[in-house]
Amino acid sequence: GRMATIAAKYGVPVIAMHNQSGQEYERDILASMRDFFRRTTAVAKQAGLSPNRLILDPGIGFGKTAAANLTVLKRLAELQSIDGRQYPWLLGTSRKSFIGAALDLPVEERMEATGATCVWGIVQGCSILRVHDVKPVVRMCRMTDAILEA
Repeated sequence: GRMATIAAKYGVPVIAMHNQSGQEYERDILASMRDFFRRTTAVAKQAGLSPNRLILDPGIGFGKTAAANLTVLKRLAELQSIDGRQYPWLLGTSRKSFIGAALDLPVEERMEATGATCVWGIVQGCSILRVHDVKPVVRMCRMTDAILEA
């Protein structure tokens, strides 16, 4: 694609987020997502974008039901390798509606649950997190890193 070509030209990173129109999947959602990311990485490679400039995002909250978002989170480890290559993964779960659906919480009361999804994401291999409540969630993530690095 055009964006990949421009990013390759300037050597800048690109975040490729999974999304689709609608929330229905004809087969296993993780299999669909792996195919999406295989196509994405092929487009990036064809455009000359260095693989270490490509960041993948499972697109939590986009083109998925609340239940599907939980399934994707549970099975994140299955996405860590695309065609035998490891990519950095960005996870954006902060305050999202699937948390409200799971815990019956309004958006302003989802910080701790967001932290739980971030900790889980780190354990599953995610290295970049997008959050609203930076200070408390960073502490949760730093503690998770300390445990993993012990």
